[in-house]
Amino acid sequence: MVNKNSKELLNQQMTDDLFSGIKNIAKQSITYVLLDRLIDMIMDETLKPGYTFPNENEMCKQLGIGRSTLRETYTALMAMGFITRTKAGTTVNDRMSIASAIPLRYIFKKSEINDIMDFRSMLESQTAYLAAQRANDSYIEEMQNILNKMKHCAENNDIDSLSKLDFDFHLTIALASGNPLLSKTLSAIATELERSAYSGYHLDPSIIDKSLEFHQNILDAIIAHDPSQAKLAMRTHIKDIYTVFRRISYYD
Repeated sequence: MVNKNSKELLNQQMTDDLFSGIKNIAKQSITYVLLDRLIDMIMDETLKPGYTFPNENEMCKQLGIGRSTLRETYTALMAMGFITRTKAGTTVNDRMSIASAIPLRYIFKKSEINDIMDFRSMLESQTAYLAAQRANDSYIEEMQNILNKMKHCAENNDIDSLSKLDFDFHLTIALASGNPLLSKTLSAIATELERSAYSGYHLDPSIIDKSLEFHQNILDAIIAHDPSQAKLAMRTHIKDIYTVFRRISYYD
């Protein structure tokens, strides 16, 4: 049983870690940055379940932010299930409450590379399989347009646009699958997928041509309405992505 003094010391230690961990927040988009940083600290248990935040005046003073910014952040954290606010204070929720409400993109962000690869392989190989069965001419034309733009970006070394188009290509496949749950799941991790594509292309530009070839193989299978080949092409593509990430030690 933890006594009161020990609990107070633990809470104070977490408060010190809180201010230390977010003292250098940029003034631009401060609510978003603060929200993201607090979620990270709750997820890695720098701020443990049951932790009580300092009062609003102290938080604002230590962080150099306005009360409206802090309240916007707390409102978002409450809506996402991370904290509870009462007259007694603002407290980090228990693990079960957080686990049941946490957005997928934060789970994805904290996952190991092999787990991410397994997840994407299962999700996206199935979307490709269904897209090859169900894609109409409109979706196929959209995929071809996106791939053409990707090739243009590659020729001009526009990695930022290429990364965004890479995600758009995958999302269009999911939409063409006709299963809203699959496309919404993919949309939920859009930021992480774009970030991974950008990192791979930026750190090893030699993989761009190979990636375009994989995308063409996937599209060819969908155009041919060959579900098994589309599934295999997507699975091979996903495996290659994470082979590259291991090689460049992106997740180290």
